[in-house]
Amino acid sequence: MNLKHVLATIPQVREWVEATLAQHQAQAGPVASYGFPRLPQYFFPETLAGTFVVEVPRVPVPPLVEIGLPELMEFQKGDYEAITFLNKYFVRVDKRLDEVLHFHELVHVLQWRHLGSDQFLAAYAATR
Repeated sequence: MNLKHVLATIPQVREWVEATLAQHQAQAGPVASYGFPRLPQYFFPETLAGTFVVEVPRVPVPPLVEIGLPELMEFQKGDYEAITFLNKYFVRVDKRLDEVLHFHELVHVLQWRHLGSDQFLAAYAATR
């Protein structure tokens, strides 16, 4: 995958992420509201209160092929349990009570926060 090409598509992916988050804003609830017993052992209360979950029947995935990344077609077609964007993540309804999955997605929230949107997206694309 051509890194220069991937970097050129990041603004379009970021726009899609922002639009998707705005579209689901009303459905988002804080991770803290789930009352998971183990997450507070690993994450600050502010993180659990400031990270939001959207339960969906199918996790939204950016239209990467349409954006110009045909090499990520298989990723785009995947049916995932969860996906994280910024401080929100989408979780498939049947996995909403899977505390281990929430832990995993919270790690991605911290990565987004630490790296910033553009660097996170570039790093994620580089691993595909």
